[in-house]
Amino acid sequence: MFTRKSIVFVPIIMLVFFLFASFGHSEITVDHDDFDGTTKYDSTFRNIGPWAELGFSLIDKKGSPLFPYMSFMLIQPDCYFFQKRDLDMKMDGDIISVGFVTTERHPERSAWGSCITMGGFGASPEQIKQIKDAEEITIRVYFKNKSDITWDVPDEVLNEWKELFEKAGL
Repeated sequence: MFTRKSIVFVPIIMLVFFLFASFGHSEITVDHDDFDGTTKYDSTFRNIGPWAELGFSLIDKKGSPLFPYMSFMLIQPDCYFFQKRDLDMKMDGDIISVGFVTTERHPERSAWGSCITMGGFGASPEQIKQIKDAEEITIRVYFKNKSDITWDVPDEVLNEWKELFEKAGL
Protein backbone atom coordinates (compact mmCIF):
# COMPACT_ATOMS: atom_id res chain seq x y z
CA MET A 1 0.00 0.00 0.00
CA PHE A 2 1.29 3.46 -0.88
CA THR A 3 1.96 5.87 1.94
CA ARG A 4 2.44 9.59 1.71
CA LYS A 5 6.22 9.09 2.03
CA SER A 6 6.34 6.62 -0.87
CA ILE A 7 4.31 8.95 -3.09
CA VAL A 8 6.95 11.66 -2.57
CA PHE A 9 9.93 9.29 -2.60
CA VAL A 10 9.17 7.55 -5.95
CA PRO A 11 9.14 10.78 -8.03
CA ILE A 12 12.41 11.87 -6.38
CA ILE A 13 14.06 8.56 -7.34
CA MET A 14 12.74 8.90 -10.90
CA LEU A 15 14.14 12.45 -11.10
CA VAL A 16 17.58 11.25 -9.94
CA PHE A 17 17.64 8.50 -12.58
CA PHE A 18 16.58 11.00 -15.26
CA LEU A 19 19.30 13.45 -14.28
CA PHE A 20 22.03 10.79 -14.37
CA ALA A 21 20.82 9.58 -17.77
CA SER A 22 20.77 13.12 -19.16
CA PHE A 23 24.30 14.20 -18.31
CA GLY A 24 27.70 12.87 -19.28
CA HIS A 25 28.18 9.20 -18.56
CA SER A 26 31.52 7.48 -18.98
CA GLU A 27 32.92 4.02 -18.93
CA ILE A 28 36.32 2.38 -19.45
CA THR A 29 36.27 -1.12 -20.90
CA VAL A 30 39.03 -3.58 -21.73
CA ASP A 31 38.28 -6.35 -24.23
CA HIS A 32 40.67 -9.10 -25.28
CA ASP A 33 40.17 -11.15 -28.43
CA ASP A 34 41.74 -14.60 -27.97
CA PHE A 35 41.42 -15.30 -31.70
CA ASP A 36 44.05 -12.77 -32.82
CA GLY A 37 45.45 -11.54 -29.50
CA THR A 38 44.08 -8.01 -29.88
CA THR A 39 43.32 -6.03 -26.73
CA LYS A 40 41.12 -2.95 -27.02
CA TYR A 41 40.99 -0.33 -24.29
CA ASP A 42 38.05 2.09 -24.56
CA SER A 43 36.95 5.25 -22.80
CA THR A 44 33.46 6.33 -23.83
CA PHE A 45 31.56 9.39 -22.67
CA ARG A 46 27.95 9.95 -23.64
CA ASN A 47 26.22 13.32 -23.73
CA ILE A 48 29.21 15.44 -22.83
CA GLY A 49 29.65 18.97 -24.14
CA PRO A 50 28.47 19.12 -27.75
CA TRP A 51 29.12 15.39 -28.27
CA ALA A 52 26.49 12.66 -28.18
CA GLU A 53 29.44 10.31 -27.76
CA LEU A 54 33.15 10.90 -27.26
CA GLY A 55 35.45 7.90 -27.51
CA PHE A 56 39.15 7.26 -27.02
CA SER A 57 40.35 3.77 -27.96
CA LEU A 58 43.73 2.12 -27.75
CA ILE A 59 43.97 -0.92 -30.00
CA ASP A 60 46.86 -3.23 -29.16
CA LYS A 61 47.14 -5.87 -31.88
CA LYS A 62 49.81 -8.50 -31.45
CA GLY A 63 52.76 -7.72 -33.73
CA SER A 64 51.53 -4.20 -34.59
CA PRO A 65 52.16 -0.80 -33.06
CA LEU A 66 49.52 0.48 -30.64
CA PHE A 67 46.76 2.40 -32.46
CA PRO A 68 45.24 5.30 -30.47
CA TYR A 69 41.91 6.45 -31.95
CA MET A 70 39.57 9.30 -30.96
CA SER A 71 35.96 9.47 -32.13
CA PHE A 72 33.44 12.29 -31.91
CA MET A 73 29.73 11.67 -32.57
CA LEU A 74 27.11 14.36 -33.07
CA ILE A 75 23.35 13.94 -33.16
CA GLN A 76 21.81 17.17 -34.42
CA PRO A 77 18.66 18.21 -36.31
CA ASP A 78 20.94 19.34 -39.18
CA CYS A 79 23.92 17.26 -40.28
CA TYR A 80 27.40 18.41 -39.29
CA PHE A 81 29.74 17.15 -42.00
CA PHE A 82 33.25 16.64 -40.60
CA GLN A 83 36.03 18.04 -42.76
CA LYS A 84 38.58 15.51 -43.89
CA ARG A 85 41.36 17.24 -42.01
CA ASP A 86 43.23 16.90 -38.74
CA LEU A 87 41.73 18.23 -35.53
CA ASP A 88 43.69 20.74 -33.50
CA MET A 89 44.48 20.06 -29.87
CA LYS A 90 45.82 22.81 -27.64
CA MET A 91 47.61 21.45 -24.59
CA ASP A 92 48.97 23.88 -22.03
CA GLY A 93 49.37 26.51 -24.78
CA ASP A 94 50.98 24.28 -27.46
CA ILE A 95 48.86 23.35 -30.50
CA ILE A 96 49.26 19.98 -32.21
CA SER A 97 47.37 18.33 -35.07
CA VAL A 98 45.81 14.90 -34.50
CA GLY A 99 45.55 12.99 -37.77
CA PHE A 100 42.23 12.61 -39.59
CA VAL A 101 41.21 8.96 -40.10
CA THR A 102 37.56 8.80 -41.16
CA THR A 103 34.16 10.44 -41.15
CA GLU A 104 30.78 8.76 -41.36
CA ARG A 105 27.17 9.79 -41.55
CA HIS A 106 24.43 7.42 -40.53
CA PRO A 107 22.54 6.76 -43.78
CA GLU A 108 19.13 7.22 -42.17
CA ARG A 109 17.94 9.87 -39.79
CA SER A 110 17.38 8.68 -36.25
CA ALA A 111 13.90 7.75 -35.07
CA TRP A 112 13.49 11.29 -33.71
CA GLY A 113 14.55 12.93 -37.00
CA SER A 114 18.11 13.90 -36.11
CA CYS A 115 21.23 13.42 -38.21
CA ILE A 116 24.03 11.23 -36.80
CA THR A 117 27.62 11.98 -37.89
CA MET A 118 31.01 10.80 -36.61
CA GLY A 119 34.62 11.86 -37.07
CA GLY A 120 37.63 9.69 -36.21
CA PHE A 121 41.21 10.78 -35.56
CA GLY A 122 44.43 8.87 -34.82
CA ALA A 123 46.94 10.08 -32.24
CA SER A 124 50.65 9.25 -32.35
CA PRO A 125 52.60 7.76 -29.40
CA GLU A 126 54.24 11.17 -28.89
CA GLN A 127 50.83 12.83 -28.77
CA ILE A 128 49.66 10.29 -26.17
CA LYS A 129 52.66 11.28 -24.03
CA GLN A 130 51.72 14.96 -24.44
CA ILE A 131 48.11 14.23 -23.42
CA LYS A 132 49.36 12.31 -20.35
CA ASP A 133 51.44 15.32 -19.30
CA ALA A 134 48.80 17.97 -20.08
CA GLU A 135 47.05 19.95 -17.37
CA GLU A 136 44.38 21.27 -19.75
CA ILE A 137 43.28 20.53 -23.31
CA THR A 138 41.13 22.37 -25.82
CA ILE A 139 40.05 20.60 -29.00
CA ARG A 140 38.95 22.19 -32.29
CA VAL A 141 37.08 20.05 -34.80
CA TYR A 142 36.35 21.34 -38.31
CA PHE A 143 33.18 20.95 -40.38
CA LYS A 144 32.37 21.53 -44.05
CA ASN A 145 28.96 23.08 -43.53
CA LYS A 146 28.93 24.41 -39.95
CA SER A 147 31.12 26.51 -37.71
CA ASP A 148 34.06 24.74 -36.08
CA ILE A 149 33.54 23.37 -32.59
CA THR A 150 36.14 24.46 -30.04
CA TRP A 151 35.71 22.53 -26.81
CA ASP A 152 37.55 22.64 -23.49
CA VAL A 153 38.06 19.04 -22.36
CA PRO A 154 36.67 18.74 -18.81
CA ASP A 155 39.00 17.47 -16.08
CA GLU A 156 36.91 14.31 -15.66
CA VAL A 157 37.49 13.41 -19.34
CA LEU A 158 41.21 14.21 -19.26
CA ASN A 159 41.65 12.22 -16.04
CA GLU A 160 39.82 9.24 -17.53
CA TRP A 161 42.01 9.35 -20.64
CA LYS A 162 45.07 9.29 -18.39
CA GLU A 163 43.58 6.32 -16.51
CA LEU A 164 42.98 4.60 -19.87
CA PHE A 165 46.64 5.09 -20.85
CA GLU A 166 47.71 3.67 -17.50
CA LYS A 167 45.52 0.58 -17.97
CA ALA A 168 47.13 0.06 -21.36
CA GLY A 169 50.61 0.31 -19.82
CA LEU A 170 51.53 3.62 -21.44
